[in-house]
Amino acid sequence: ISEWYHYGICQMLFLEDFKEDHNWMANFLNISVLELKLALECLLRLGLLARDKSGNLYRTAQQFSTTTDVASQGLRTFQKQILEKALISLGEDQITERDITSITVATNEDQIANVKKEIKKFRLKISEILGQGPKTRIYNLGIHLIPLSDSTKRKKYDN
Repeated sequence: ISEWYHYGICQMLFLEDFKEDHNWMANFLNISVLELKLALECLLRLGLLARDKSGNLYRTAQQFSTTTDVASQGLRTFQKQILEKALISLGEDQITERDITSITVATNEDQIANVKKEIKKFRLKISEILGQGPKTRIYNLGIHLIPLSDSTKRKKYDN
């Protein structure tokens, strides 16, 4: 599943006012009804969603995780879409509805693996906090740790 709205659909089932109405669901996520129907078929086929005896949708797991250190075209597509949505949010959403911040630091490259572990812990903690109380909206939390320069280590070894 590479489209951002696959994950959004899975989260919709937790919403206080969720109803399995294709028009309502598509409008809520600002996607077409066709995209919604195809995504539901995919999520059901993959076993991420299922139906109970009454035909109601449910998630097969509370949390879904993807690989973090394995390159995947599907994950690249998803992350690219999320970054594009962040750019749109930067221009269109009120600052009270979003938080897009960054910090630039000189880095000890040997600490990157440790920082990635801490970021994962942080994401899980934030997910717990956001999951408290009635759910009324879908959000994506993106934390970005990206190199802005070449590695001085690599340059040292290349010479």
